[in-house]
Amino acid sequence: MIKSVLSLIVALHLTLPVAKDISLAYNLKVGDQFELRQKTDQKVVQTIMGMEQTGNNTYDGTIHMRVVSSESDRMRIEAKMTHLKSHIKNFLNENDMDSDGDVEVPSNKIVRAMMNRQFFVTISKSGEIEKVENVENLWAGIDDLDVSDEDKEQVKKSMGQMIKESSFKNGLGQAFLTYAGKPVQLKETWTTESGIPTDFPVRANNTWFVESATSSSAVVNGDGIFKTTDKEKIVTLPGDMKARVNLSGTQKVKGTTTIKTGLPEKVAIDGKLSGIILLLAGGLLPMDIEVPISIETHTDYTFSKK
Repeated sequence: MIKSVLSLIVALHLTLPVAKDISLAYNLKVGDQFELRQKTDQKVVQTIMGMEQTGNNTYDGTIHMRVVSSESDRMRIEAKMTHLKSHIKNFLNENDMDSDGDVEVPSNKIVRAMMNRQFFVTISKSGEIEKVENVENLWAGIDDLDVSDEDKEQVKKSMGQMIKESSFKNGLGQAFLTYAGKPVQLKETWTTESGIPTDFPVRANNTWFVESATSSSAVVNGDGIFKTTDKEKIVTLPGDMKARVNLSGTQKVKGTTTIKTGLPEKVAIDGKLSGIILLLAGGLLPMDIEVPISIETHTDYTFSKK
């Protein structure tokens, strides 16, 4: 009887599936091309001098990307924005910009001039955005436009936080899932740190794990905790206002990725931030104003291989 039981245990052990390590990394070749589309909806609630104000921002943009060099541990990618549509509404003003919109509208004409101008992204094989270069080339496209300096300045004030190297680095850092840099088991965790697509001194400590996997794809989840790293840093808000921030919050990331290339198919991010923004005296403000604020953001990134 004992021998029969032991034989059964051995047989079951031999037939049970053995947990398999999952290796995720960006394995793209020189010449590979893909498009990255971002759609963001953001709700901002702030209380200014006792009055609650709600703002809504939307962003719809597409970047064409082509691998121009590849080493053992990183790749260099040529990037060009091909579409950008933005709506910004806050307590100061409301702005609409559309690269495919009516070019008789100065803001549309200016944004269109930023399209198809190259900049470069260096990304590690695990997904860390190491650097973004030549973003100033996007602004160079507006220098010779037949629009007023006032219109150019207004667009720079509205878009300046988004069209800069640090914002692109943090934004692309959200779009490209960050992998462990080693094989992992299902549910095994690894950690990374990332920023947000603004110039705020806010960082997220992220914990990642593979939720499920097949032979061709994997679902990767991430949970992040935001904290402010420098409460004294002066930042520039849309409208060219100066401020200090003290924000904290959480984010959840869910992505589906291709195991062969490591290139994600879809990445969804939900983030919540709240705290205080201290608007600094200057311009229309005769004194510093403390503004309680909450920001809820949903972003979908979609990758399409060409």
